[in-house]
Amino acid sequence: MDGVDLIIKEHREVDSLFDAFKRNIGNPNEIEKIKGDVVRLLTQHAEMEEMGLYPVVEQHLQDGKAMAAVARDEHNEAKKVLYELDQMKAGDLEVVPKFDELIAYITQHVKEEESGMLRQLKETLKKDQLIELAKNLENYRKTAPTHPTLPQKSPSQIIAETGSKIADKAREAAQAAFSEAK
Repeated sequence: MDGVDLIIKEHREVDSLFDAFKRNIGNPNEIEKIKGDVVRLLTQHAEMEEMGLYPVVEQHLQDGKAMAAVARDEHNEAKKVLYELDQMKAGDLEVVPKFDELIAYITQHVKEEESGMLRQLKETLKKDQLIELAKNLENYRKTAPTHPTLPQKSPSQIIAETGSKIADKAREAAQAAFSEAK
């Protein structure tokens, strides 16, 4: 699988989670699980794109710098909504409208990304470059946080985020170990 295919595959995973959310409105337990999956996947996906995809777009596509800047701005807006959603409990009255807001942001972003920069990357990069992009994206995922922080970070927020990434990975490892022990 090449890097463009990897990004598109994750877009479909997000679509599937959004559909599951819509099917499960009124079921707080299921919504909480879906919310957690959406938060994790979108947080890691955004980090992957920002660290691995957008620099390639800037380097290889005509108007790549402008495309990447727009995409980063869209990510910042979506991250604010994702952060707010992450702070909520499934039973909160604001969860459904906040999810709907997130769905609107992400759906528009994905549409623009797939019809623009991803299509152009597929046409511009050689097969080996696309394969290398996939490897790089996967490496960025390994160190990506699993919970969002607010964009526009100060240096102290960046330091705190680094600690948060470590805590996220430790928490997930402990949860996995606990689940296996059951």
